[in-house]
Amino acid sequence: MKKYKLVQNIRNFKFCYFIFCTIICFIVLSVPTFAKENSDNVIRVGSFEETYNTVNEKGERSGYGYEYLQDIAGYAGWTYKYITSDWKNCFTQLENGEIDILGGISYTDERAENMLFSDMPMGEEKYYIYTDASNMDLTAGNLDSFEGKNIGVFKDNITEDVLNEWELKYSLHMQHVNVSNTAEVMDKLSKHEIDCFVSVEESRWEESDISPLTSIGETEIYFVINPERPDIKEALDSAMRRIKDDNPFYTDDLYRRYLSAQSSSFLSKEESEWIGQHGAIRIGYLNQDGGISSVDPSTGKLTGVITDYVDLAENCLQGQTLEFELNGYNTRSELLQALQDGKIDLIFHANQNPYFAETNGFALSDTLLTLNMAAITAKDSFDENKENTVAVEKDDFTLKAYLSYNYPQWKVVEYETSDAAVKAMQKGETDCIVSNSGTVSDYLKNNKLHSVFLTKEADVPFAIQQGEPVLLSILNKTLTSMPTTQFSGAVVSYNASSRKVTAKEFIQDNLLTVSLIAGIFFSLFCV
Repeated sequence: MKKYKLVQNIRNFKFCYFIFCTIICFIVLSVPTFAKENSDNVIRVGSFEETYNTVNEKGERSGYGYEYLQDIAGYAGWTYKYITSDWKNCFTQLENGEIDILGGISYTDERAENMLFSDMPMGEEKYYIYTDASNMDLTAGNLDSFEGKNIGVFKDNITEDVLNEWELKYSLHMQHVNVSNTAEVMDKLSKHEIDCFVSVEESRWEESDISPLTSIGETEIYFVINPERPDIKEALDSAMRRIKDDNPFYTDDLYRRYLSAQSSSFLSKEESEWIGQHGAIRIGYLNQDGGISSVDPSTGKLTGVITDYVDLAENCLQGQTLEFELNGYNTRSELLQALQDGKIDLIFHANQNPYFAETNGFALSDTLLTLNMAAITAKDSFDENKENTVAVEKDDFTLKAYLSYNYPQWKVVEYETSDAAVKAMQKGETDCIVSNSGTVSDYLKNNKLHSVFLTKEADVPFAIQQGEPVLLSILNKTLTSMPTTQFSGAVVSYNASSRKVTAKEFIQDNLLTVSLIAGIFFSLFCV
């Protein structure tokens, strides 16, 4: 009996010990988690679904505000706990001290009494008047066209304040109609209860075939901080200053990535009338412009980026079709003269240089594509920052425009032909020639030459005659409605595919293979 009780007591002791150890382990394991969530390095961030914070179907976060906070965390040593709710609840929770940071807030004196604002704004909200293709009469070029129109706006909100200031500035009087969400905007537009509406610039309107008409103002937005946590504000301000010092254009880059709208475009009434009276837009191009425009002499077929542009531009504007007439020229001088004589409406390939454009009597469009440029030289070393001498074909006004705009310290020496310019460089009469990335390989077959890619790219716009604002507007609308970044890479691809390899080049490139084959044939012949 005593032995039984002893065994029972031992079992009870083991059970109690097991329970004790379990409780201790639970407490020990729980402490780090509890401590982590209440550590000064864990910041509670208000997260509401909107332009600055988005969560995709995989649960991945992104957005202007989200990325900014991640970079701030790198400097401040923070980790975040996200408090997800709608904007109103997040705002209330911040005031009550349940959230530490909330982004995308406009400053008001009243708000400053209940919360702390970051010293620097986190960015700018830009406000635009938007509409769809059914309101072609509205145009930024004629502000009187807005007079008396019904405009949707979130009333008694900062957006209406911005609209009121814009109307006062231009002595306009519009009828304000309250709209508080996207569904209301689309419904009232479809029923023609409003002609247009006000919204911050954001890419989501692209999905609804809505286009911005004109900018009416902007306001700065800030991070706001729990009023009981001045230590968080101090660390936040320090991190924001360091980010700006490291990259002065940081917020500009974020804006382009997340907020800059690529909305669908459509012609205004004035632009449609211009197309109706003028007919097809006449494009002038160079017959042999590597990767840009090339004509196969045997077939007469035109290839290059120009064909991609025309294919996309014909139907890139909502509900409207553009027609183009293509005219090829053998020299750049003929191309320039054709524009000046009014035989064509635009030159397809020019280079960004406002002074060069002004002195030649034409205006430049937005950028069509960007080309990487390289110096081809016979010298052992090349420094683009020195006062180099560059050989240029006399007729190549686009290259001369690039050089004078980007390397004004260089001396340009003109030659009658491109071959003469290359020979001058090879003889050491000049330091280099300059070529775009699509044609660099053409010069490197000569093992005495090498290339050095330049740090300054060439922005390629259209060139049109001065005094054609409607045409310029139409062309720029086509460029904002298509993925122009694809054109830059296509230049190299087109140039490579169109380049024909001669027998001499094939033998040079495959000398070992050719020698082996020749040897085999020689052996067979001898046998």
